[in-house]
Amino acid sequence: MCMGKLKNQIKMLALFIVVSLCLAEPGGADTDRTDNIGECTIGVFTPDITNDGRPLLWKNRDVSNADQRFIYYESYQRDDITTIPFIGNVYRADTSKVYMGVNASGFAIANADSYNLEDTLYNQGITDGALMRIALETCSTLED
Repeated sequence: MCMGKLKNQIKMLALFIVVSLCLAEPGGADTDRTDNIGECTIGVFTPDITNDGRPLLWKNRDVSNADQRFIYYESYQRDDITTIPFIGNVYRADTSKVYMGVNASGFAIANADSYNLEDTLYNQGITDGALMRIALETCSTLED
């Protein structure tokens, strides 16, 4: 193995250590979690350490409902805007909420819930799945 590739792999491993974990506890309409579920893990890799020079967003969903799929959402008109087409991960029975995805502009998003932080706003307002769908439909950049 060439030394440059080995250095890139070491850098990737070092960056992967900086991961977000969501400690699973029961509850939450969107999460469908049980006591036996482990941590959801995400990783972000910068373009300077990937072989093709592209950034990478990775997520492992550890939820009790394994009946999920990735689907493609076409562009459509909503509130005087044309949405951005995207691919997102959804529960098979509810495609209105998206839990990770990437759109045609290259904008990607994933969540990492932390249920051990005693959030006083838990189950109030917009859900993470609804918010991520809106972001994928309308955002081209992080600034958006």
